[in-house]
Amino acid sequence: MRIDAHCHTDCSDGVLSIKDRMHFIKECGYPAGTITDHDYISSSMVAEAERAEPDLMFVPGIELTSSYSGKTVHILGYFVNPDNTGLKKHIAATDKREKAVTDRMLEILCRDYGIEISGDDFITGSEHVNYHLMLVKVLAGKLGFDKKKVFECYIGSMEKAGAGWMDFFSCTVKEAISLIHDADGIAVLAHPGHEADPSMEDMGFLYHDESLIKKYISYGLDGIEYHCPSHSDKENKFYLDLCEKYNLLPTEGSDCHGNDNYLGPSLMDKFKTDFNDGYERMVRCHERRRFR
Repeated sequence: MRIDAHCHTDCSDGVLSIKDRMHFIKECGYPAGTITDHDYISSSMVAEAERAEPDLMFVPGIELTSSYSGKTVHILGYFVNPDNTGLKKHIAATDKREKAVTDRMLEILCRDYGIEISGDDFITGSEHVNYHLMLVKVLAGKLGFDKKKVFECYIGSMEKAGAGWMDFFSCTVKEAISLIHDADGIAVLAHPGHEADPSMEDMGFLYHDESLIKKYISYGLDGIEYHCPSHSDKENKFYLDLCEKYNLLPTEGSDCHGNDNYLGPSLMDKFKTDFNDGYERMVRCHERRRFR
């Protein structure tokens, strides 16, 4: 079965609700689906997704924000148990930390940049708000979706708040992989390259070569998102070859946030997966992990 293994709802920085996301997955012709919101999953969220489209094979997912050598790394988790104690504690701690830093940044944006944003601007129909990503989206709207201005104000307010990425996220790559495994899931490195999207480097994302992939394998990494919008065709092939070389699960994801003026139009309906057995590959990988 085909599956787009990377997409978001308004539980983090997506536009679509959980129900609308599941309806859209079906409309795009996928028989299987997942939701991989940033640093958030809950049992009620999973239940709502499964109720929305009961005929679809649903994979509970999450995208954990972690760090390596001071750079940002996203780790996707599939088949995770949303009621796992360790994962729930991590989500709650991340939420609290994000809110504290974001509140300081909001004060600075108003005082030093003349941009008034309140917590009410973050409210969506979801059960959760991912504060720093919602701040980027709201700030973009206030500044006419000018990326240069957005990052100047965003990074500037962060620096004036005396904060850095690690104030949002204290989780390392190794810890993220362990959190996912402890929650009975499999861990996949998200968008490891960014030749097709140089802004990834501006946002502090780490570029991954083979030596870094080998390091993550020693932590227990199960797979790589080899095919995604931030990759060039050359990178797609490079990361797929690494999957074959090290017996890693290759996944494909549109990283679809919905039709959004800042994050871009929906890609899920245009994203063409190469693996018609993508879902089955994920299931087999999960079964190997469970019986190790």
